[in-house]
Amino acid sequence: VSQSRYHSIIQAEDPFYYRNKMEFTFSQDKEKNRYLGLIMEDSRGKVFNQTSCGLCPNWMIDTLKSVNEHWSTTALEAYHMPTNSGVLRTLTCRGGVFTKERMVILGLSGNPLYALTHEELDGFKQAILKANKDCNQLSIFVVLTHIEKKVPTFTTEIHLHGKDHYTETLLGKQFFISPQAFFQPNPVQAEVLYQTAFDLLNPSKDDRVLDLFSVS
Repeated sequence: VSQSRYHSIIQAEDPFYYRNKMEFTFSQDKEKNRYLGLIMEDSRGKVFNQTSCGLCPNWMIDTLKSVNEHWSTTALEAYHMPTNSGVLRTLTCRGGVFTKERMVILGLSGNPLYALTHEELDGFKQAILKANKDCNQLSIFVVLTHIEKKVPTFTTEIHLHGKDHYTETLLGKQFFISPQAFFQPNPVQAEVLYQTAFDLLNPSKDDRVLDLFSVS
């Protein structure tokens, strides 16, 4: 009987400011007070106005603040799911830890009754650009979420600025990441994870490797 081998947990060297993606939520209460930030734990969806975060780089918080400041100058309302009313849903910031490229995605309702004008969209675009003056490679997108009764929910992307993707490198390989694509949220630790897997596998050039998964 072979004995299982156990390996100790490989701890991340830096547990702060490591995330390459943050999704912030627009929200309003019954008094029409506005909030843009993360949803509070055990709050039934309540959002607080975020001004700092130990998980993501500072540029993401700077972008949030700039967008929130611009929002306060408009009459636009946060999206309300039960009534499918309002327009502003989410603000998502993504970026390459190793490449320093950035992507900002404004999530809006796809309900045509609340469609933004070109001028309104440009106002948010300018707020994002203002917060990222130091970035040489910035992409800006709008993602519309369309919700209708008896129709599967779907999204539409609108490209506003920069490239149609951002890039990241892991172990010398380059990845092209689109607005809604999944990517490991901690690239530094992802390199450790992948390299550890390679070291344990120790493949030769003649080996065949199968990447298998199951959908229940």
